[in-house]
Amino acid sequence: MPLLSIPWNAKTGLAVAVGSGVLTCLLGWLAGPMAPIINDVSTDLENPPAFTTVQVGELSAAFKALIRAHYPDLQPQVFDSKDVPKVFETAVRVAKAQRRWTVVKEDAAAGTVEGYSVTQLMRFKDDWVVRVAELRGGGAVVDMRSRSRLGKGDLGANAARIRTFLAALKGELEAE
Repeated sequence: MPLLSIPWNAKTGLAVAVGSGVLTCLLGWLAGPMAPIINDVSTDLENPPAFTTVQVGELSAAFKALIRAHYPDLQPQVFDSKDVPKVFETAVRVAKAQRRWTVVKEDAAAGTVEGYSVTQLMRFKDDWVVRVAELRGGGAVVDMRSRSRLGKGDLGANAARIRTFLAALKGELEAE
């Protein structure tokens, strides 16, 4: 009997569930040594962007040390020749264009956009906030914070989310 003609029943569902669980454990085991056990990452460790749509505590000193050690590339993104309103507008547009991202709040006056992402495999929700601020002397600086709602570790997902967003934002602004 061909694989595609197997009827969906309890045995098939159980096999899919067990297979998914094994795959998830394997992926976690493979990624584990590379990613620190943290679930909250920011580009600005001294003054992380604040969430206003969800209750989230401060970044702990331990998390800050792990972020510095494991993600030294996560830094504020500076756009010397762009004004804050333009960068903010582009940041909102880029956030809305990301797959499985939902924007829940845009605050142009505060320069923040907030939302959540849904992970593909396990459907976990992770919250994120982007802050666009004016640089002294002109230009704009963009910071981002991303935090998992569940678990103690994120297998590097929040850092990857920040990298992806900042790269997309930079690409959009450079193309203009």
